[in-house]
Amino acid sequence: MDQIHKVAALLHLLSCKEKHNELGCQWYIEGQQAEALELPTHQMWEGKVKDLLAVGGVSLDQLQQALHRLFTLTGDVKNFEKEFPCFHPLLQATIESVLNI
Repeated sequence: MDQIHKVAALLHLLSCKEKHNELGCQWYIEGQQAEALELPTHQMWEGKVKDLLAVGGVSLDQLQQALHRLFTLTGDVKNFEKEFPCFHPLLQATIESVLNI
């Protein structure tokens, strides 16, 4: 698996909006086929990686590092939410403040 596909897999993991139920999303369905990298969903996610590279003006290595950090951050947020559900409004307000939204 080449680096752009690894980054596309990480981006998919972070931002896929499809329901990942027993049928799975198209990424995983395609992934079972030998020619997965040439199929539409994989090509779409690799295109999203290329778009992020162009918009961010970063290297593939830098994007991969950023996505790994984001993966860790989202895991921490999810764990915080599970451990302290009563602080959801505080968590949301803090994130909005940090992102200035």
